Amino acid sequence: MAARRWLLIATSLLPLTTWTLAIAQTAARVWRIGLIHVGNDHMPPSYEPMRASMRALGYEEGRNIRYDFRNVADEVAALEAARAFVRERVDLIVAFDQEACSAAHMATTTLPIVVVHAADPIASGFGKSLARPGGNMTGFAGRAELPAKELEMLREIAPKLSRVLLLFDSRDAASLSLRRDARTAAGILGVTLVEREARDLPTLNTVFEKLKPGTAEAVLITSTSIRHRFQKPVLALATARAMVMVGSRQDMVEAGALFSYSYDLAKVGRLTASRYVDRILKGKKPADLPIEEMTEYQFVVNRGVAKRHGWTFPEAVLLRAHRIVE
Repeated sequence: MAARRWLLIATSLLPLTTWTLAIAQTAARVWRIGLIHVGNDHMPPSYEPMRASMRALGYEEGRNIRYDFRNVADEVAALEAARAFVRERVDLIVAFDQEACSAAHMATTTLPIVVVHAADPIASGFGKSLARPGGNMTGFAGRAELPAKELEMLREIAPKLSRVLLLFDSRDAASLSLRRDARTAAGILGVTLVEREARDLPTLNTVFEKLKPGTAEAVLITSTSIRHRFQKPVLALATARAMVMVGSRQDMVEAGALFSYSYDLAKVGRLTASRYVDRILKGKKPADLPIEEMTEYQFVVNRGVAKRHGWTFPEAVLLRAHRIVE
């Protein structure tokens, strides 16, 4: 009788013991996140906000999460990093730019990938549609009309501006759609685009060396690879020839670009943590999480650069600016 009583007690405690063990195992789990960014001259503005948001969600580095961040020079290095993450079986990859997204896409079709500010994820083959990506990739996407908006604002700042040097890379799928959009906007605004292809520093140097004085008054970059990897050299080349450049980040305006009209990448970083990374780690599939388009922008202007070119920012432009660099 006593033996039967102990057997009943032990049997009744078994589910509790199993549950306790499962909780302990879950608590001991350390998630590993592989992060890739192309452009080793700067850190992605969304990176630190993403980590801060992850901490707010209960992910503490050294306790239940580990970040392996690779800031690399080009897509070749990004592909090597992505393949290393696949071999090492990280739980999830976060790709911070178009080239990093492409590299992660080539490296795996099964490991979850969260894309952060990819230029054109559907055209790049990262998903079937924004609403239902259907594969292993999801995240935040840029909007195609950005070059059109940049041209519009450039013409608003300098109404007499007529010729703009447009730099593109035909190997970049996103660059093709962005260039097409810029052409449409230029036609409406009456701006002539001087289109030149460049893929690396030697070809960029050649483009500027061959420019005759007066060929163009401003530079617009429609290639994501050039924006991420060579924006600072382009700014130096443009400045040396008395041309203004439209930047894609606030730090470029601080360095001497005329203005930047870019996404609120800090907010995108915070939302990346809550809407994608956290939910995927808890069991959601990227295929079922819609790709969201970024819709909030930050407008930063450099009044000193405008003055050097004899331009004055219209009051309406200054009122829209989030920051003015003197």
